[in-house]
Amino acid sequence: MNAKTEEQIIREIIKLDALKIKGLGPAVASILYFLHPTIILPFNTAIINGFNHLFKDKKKLGSWNEYLKLREVMIDTNNQHRSELSSDLGAIAGLLFEIGTQKLILGADEYLSEPERKKLEKLIEKRQEEMQREKEDENLHTEMQYHLLKIGNALGYDVITASNDRSKSYNGNNFSFMCLSQFPVFDLDKETLNTIKLIDVVWFQKNTNNVIAAFEVEKSTSIYSGILRLTDLSYTIADGDEVFYLIVPDKREKDVCMQLSRPAIKSNNLSIKYILFSELKQHCDALCKFGDSHRIMEKIAKAV
Repeated sequence: MNAKTEEQIIREIIKLDALKIKGLGPAVASILYFLHPTIILPFNTAIINGFNHLFKDKKKLGSWNEYLKLREVMIDTNNQHRSELSSDLGAIAGLLFEIGTQKLILGADEYLSEPERKKLEKLIEKRQEEMQREKEDENLHTEMQYHLLKIGNALGYDVITASNDRSKSYNGNNFSFMCLSQFPVFDLDKETLNTIKLIDVVWFQKNTNNVIAAFEVEKSTSIYSGILRLTDLSYTIADGDEVFYLIVPDKREKDVCMQLSRPAIKSNNLSIKYILFSELKQHCDALCKFGDSHRIMEKIAKAV
């Protein structure tokens, strides 16, 4: 945009300010930002708070006059740090938002009141606990995939894990060395094939695209999503002699039974059994040693 256009926008803002229409500030700024992202800065309460914290100011929401002053400071700051930010003013506005919502702390947190500091500490503690749980869930998920790949290989099948998991490893065992280099070829539309490729582990008859077994390893996410992926596989590339399993944490056994009992699942006549994490982990080596086909998995599987 040229300087004349910028001047025109500013004049229109001044005219709007003269009308004293309540409640239009953030909404109008957002619209103008969308139209002119290098000229107009979006703003809301959090962005104003972030500005005040960062520049030790006391700007208030609801005044276009205050907004224009804030805008001048932010454009000047943005120009000084263009390489770290962007010509799009949404970047620096996002920074102010993070500061204003206390998701980003500026060095020492002296700008926070005691109640704000305590609230922030609780939020940080809660997020750390969530991250720890997520990490533990992901580690368990990876471990279960490893056991399934190991068993499949031991039984003489070609095995493959989800397309977004092949770079994973467990205890030094890289999945890429345990799996097929690529998913077998199927005559399917791209969207359906991409969905099936996200199934956690699939076993194939050696050197064929004949599906022997498919496994969905569940964590804290919806069990139903795994069931749907197995259902997609059953309606597309399966030929009727394969088996489907959900691998679930012991504490979620009740959840999986409830999902597998749903009328929508029962009406599909799709047989899906489930295996508990503890059972798969405990019996992995024995299944590898004594199994001679995928039927060995029925020793630890349960049906609803």
